[in-house]
Amino acid sequence: MVFLSCPGSNRMVLLDKDSPLDKADPRLRRIPFVVRRPTISETKRVIKSMLTVYVLDHADDDAAEAQRKKEARALKESAALAEQARREEQRQAAKLELQRQEEINKAKNREKKQRQKDRRKLQSQQEQAAAAAGAGEAELDLDAQLKLLAATVGAKAKEKAKEKDKKEQKGMAPKQAQSKARALKPDDAAARREKLAEAAERRAAALAAASSSQKFH
Repeated sequence: MVFLSCPGSNRMVLLDKDSPLDKADPRLRRIPFVVRRPTISETKRVIKSMLTVYVLDHADDDAAEAQRKKEARALKESAALAEQARREEQRQAAKLELQRQEEINKAKNREKKQRQKDRRKLQSQQEQAAAAAGAGEAELDLDAQLKLLAATVGAKAKEKAKEKDKKEQKGMAPKQAQSKARALKPDDAAARREKLAEAAERRAAALAAASSSQKFH
């Protein structure tokens, strides 16, 4: 075997195509340690190092390897514990955030239901007020209609009474008319007309009450 140490551009010069050494030759090996300047003393040192056999203490190496594995295992366990703690912290944070969101949603739902309840209550009050106002207007209209009907019936009754009086006066004989005129005083005639008007008004009131009860039922 040929041991060679020529770093950098010197290796290209030494192993070019015209060189007797072939870089693909398996017998050509590299010196397995650092080589200083190519002097006689350095050459002697390299030869001495290459020809020297070194005995290593495997027990120390095994202990060091065991210690290294132990430290690596402890480091790995510590990293696993740290990762587990980090995941648990994230899980707790996510749980708290979920609870907070649920509370916010519940509060929003309560506010929404309260607003809907207030809106329905206000709408109901407005409808009741509108219904009461409509009923009041209808009652006023009904009262006005009843009064108008009573006045109309009374006027018609008075007209009928007057027409009847006129017919009776025209159809009577002069004597009978005189005797009736003597028998019937002006005050009695006025009282009779008032009674007829009152009867007509009572009849109109009864008709109005009957129509009002039918309307409410």
